[in-house]
Amino acid sequence: MRNFGASRAVRRRALIAGTIICSLVLNDVPVLAADPHPAVEQAQSANDAIAAGRVTSLEQIEQQQVQGVVQGRAVLATDAYSLNAQQQGLGNGYTVYLQWMDNTSPASPVFTASTHTLADGTPPGEGYFVFDNLDWVDSEGTLHRFAPESGGKRTRYKLWLRPNQQGPAGNTLVTLRQGPGSGVGFMSPDTDELLGAKVIEGSALTHAHIYAAEQPATADAPFAFARPRAEWKLDEQGPAADRPQYSVSGAVYWSSINQEDGFPRKTEGQNGDGHYVVMNRLSEEGVEKLREATGDVADPAELSRAQAAYLREHPEAIAETVMAKVEHGHYTVRFSGRVTEDSLYGFVVAGSKHSGPTQQVLPAYSGWSVPMFGPAGEHSVLPAAQYRAEGIFAADGVHFALVPDASDPRLHLSASTGLHRAAPGADVHPFVEMVSALGQSADIEWTNARGEIVGACNDDNLNTCTFTVPDDTPDGATFQGRLMLESQIVDSAQFAVSAKPIAEDYQPEWQPITVEAGKRTTAPAPTLAPTGRPAPDDISFARDAHTQDWVTVSADGSLTVTPPAGTKAGRHDVPVLVTYPDQSTETVTVAVTVSAAEAEATPSSSAPSVAPSVAPSSTSTPKSKPSAPRTTTSAPSSAESSAPRTTTKPKPSTATSAPKTSPRTTATTKPSAPRTTTQVPSSVESSAPRTTATTKPSAPRTTATTKPSAPRTTTTAKPSAPRTTTKP
Repeated sequence: MRNFGASRAVRRRALIAGTIICSLVLNDVPVLAADPHPAVEQAQSANDAIAAGRVTSLEQIEQQQVQGVVQGRAVLATDAYSLNAQQQGLGNGYTVYLQWMDNTSPASPVFTASTHTLADGTPPGEGYFVFDNLDWVDSEGTLHRFAPESGGKRTRYKLWLRPNQQGPAGNTLVTLRQGPGSGVGFMSPDTDELLGAKVIEGSALTHAHIYAAEQPATADAPFAFARPRAEWKLDEQGPAADRPQYSVSGAVYWSSINQEDGFPRKTEGQNGDGHYVVMNRLSEEGVEKLREATGDVADPAELSRAQAAYLREHPEAIAETVMAKVEHGHYTVRFSGRVTEDSLYGFVVAGSKHSGPTQQVLPAYSGWSVPMFGPAGEHSVLPAAQYRAEGIFAADGVHFALVPDASDPRLHLSASTGLHRAAPGADVHPFVEMVSALGQSADIEWTNARGEIVGACNDDNLNTCTFTVPDDTPDGATFQGRLMLESQIVDSAQFAVSAKPIAEDYQPEWQPITVEAGKRTTAPAPTLAPTGRPAPDDISFARDAHTQDWVTVSADGSLTVTPPAGTKAGRHDVPVLVTYPDQSTETVTVAVTVSAAEAEATPSSSAPSVAPSVAPSSTSTPKSKPSAPRTTTSAPSSAESSAPRTTTKPKPSTATSAPKTSPRTTATTKPSAPRTTTQVPSSVESSAPRTTATTKPSAPRTTATTKPSAPRTTTTAKPSAPRTTTKP
């Protein structure tokens, strides 16, 4: 059993509600926030084993006819005092998410599946999911194989519902917890209890569960079970020591991950102070009318739908909506009329440190698993409330156990891209995106490749959670940062240790770019060699000092190429400056092929030829700024092309205003033919063979001529392309 008790939970409480963005940096290099829920946006759809027909029964998994799977069921947490497999299934068609990790891997990508019918499930029926194809390769090329273990590597699982789905009663679903484990986040069957789940060693995790509840989407959204937001009253008297007449009282706390006696408990320091309980009361007439309209419906979701339909037609049945602030873990809501068992429904709205209640409705175990006027605790996992008549008509013991939002917290290290690495002695900081609620504990733990904790941060501001890589750490060692909410791992990211500049090991590659002179084209962001994957967000791209005026370089590496009419046909080498997360840089050459405009494609027979008769055609590769000096590095002879290559470096010409240290020649489409490359003034028109004029005819020219007998080819923007690497 995983039991942290109060020691970790009370050592730090997040005191600021709202979005917390803590930048992940190495050596003080800022990293920008990624798009919302980046892992979910990359969720894979090929992991639903039931939809694909790869799993049709639980027996297949139990007999290990299929392996490497996670099987479970999504249910509503409706049974009082218990969380078990017999609870009401959500039904089919709900999207569920899975991540897994072990001591040697960070969090996996987000895998996705849907709920389906499984005839031999326990119990048989709807709401079942099966994930497979769970192996994955990280950006460093390391394969992580899914092989469930009950010990050793301690495979951990995170299961949750896709946010913003409507439950059977028609309201927003929230994930309360999972099994295995007793909370949300990455849970281990070894240390966090199986709770009905079963590990088939090396083969499968079965009988997993996602426990859910329904609640309002936001405090401002139209909601049948509350008065309009503008009509809410605020009880400012605070918690009462006794039980005032016409009141509702209870406790609000962050739930413990321990599950010892059937429902969530709280531990020291986990009060829900600063949040607001919103309680809704039916009038006495409204109670009778609602009972008559809905009849004797037993199913909680069906009853909720029936009540909502009536209340939309008769909103006056709700006499009042009152909210009260939680102080010292307790609240009291005072009404102006009688409180009875059938008159109440409530939920919790997040508070803020300085500006009162927000619009955020907090996920919580409560007396109601679905919105419904009725006895608190009758259809929930919390104990039933106590209702007092005898003249006071009040209720107490109406508790709320808050849970972290399983879908929200995200931890980024530049290492999560596979590129970020720290040198021995470097400081590493986390980059955290989450909405932190008042009183919620948040920590960062640092672990080594064996899963051993080597550092921890519990500062009020996670920006300051620095981890210093030990000076004696060898190259290739890895560390993880783990984001902990209420002592539960909710996300992780990994980085490697190396003293080498990143620019030495990686290089962007663009798809071939061809454009007609006088027209425009765009090139998408590059992939990254040797991974072959899109360049991560923490690599930036910019113009080099010699980048042509007609090329625009976006920060993500995408290019907009607009060569003006008259631009020399043929290949143009476009330099792009690349900056990596460790601030090492390199200049990478992108090959852009410019074709002549259609009007120029047919040579004029009256124009004189300036090319030697031995060459069928000739082209030149001028830079847009011939007066600017440029330094390039020749590509090695091991370029991918099998044709030989010649690069000339003539002395600066006195005819130019500034020297060009690397004029270049470009091969024709027939590399076996002898070539001559000549630059000519733009006033000279050519016939076939012909020479295309430069973009700036007024600029003095430098002519570079190759020997006619020497064939040559150009290099592509592969790793062997010319590059200049700068160490930070």
